Amino acid sequence: MADPARILVVDDSVQVLALVRSILRSEGYDVTTAESGESALEQAASEPFDLVLMDATMPGMSGFDACTEIKAMPQHAATPIVFLTGMSDRQTYQQALQAGGDDFLSKPISRAGLIVRVRALLRFAARGGDPAREQALAKVARGLDDLAADPRLPPELRAAVDGLAEVARTAREG
Repeated sequence: MADPARILVVDDSVQVLALVRSILRSEGYDVTTAESGESALEQAASEPFDLVLMDATMPGMSGFDACTEIKAMPQHAATPIVFLTGMSDRQTYQQALQAGGDDFLSKPISRAGLIVRVRALLRFAARGGDPAREQALAKVARGLDDLAADPRLPPELRAAVDGLAEVARTAREG
């Protein structure tokens, strides 16, 4: 039997940490927690993880900054990072992608939603997902999202841009 996937959960809320840790441990995952971006960096520098779940906004170092620094570590360049946040606006989503995030999960966290995302990203990582391809597709998706948000975009082109953005997001998912 293979070792369980190792997951780092980062959130400044002890309640969120306890909930996510409980859900993931009940699914057989090896879970480590951190209550700050700084602590997450220390954990990531000293231990290998298969997946990171990161709160976007925390006191001190934000999840976005911690994500950027973790992705810069050679041992974690391909480690999927999922942002956990109560915000669902386009700017937060774009900031998560720009930081190197691979997915976005809104709070309050549902058990089913969390498990589905974790399993999907771990499968993708196990298939040897290509981080360079992912980043290129993320840039394309961001550019298309920015274009779609431009009020000067003619309505007859908006549907085409939205369709291309969906194709880019689908390609990122595998």
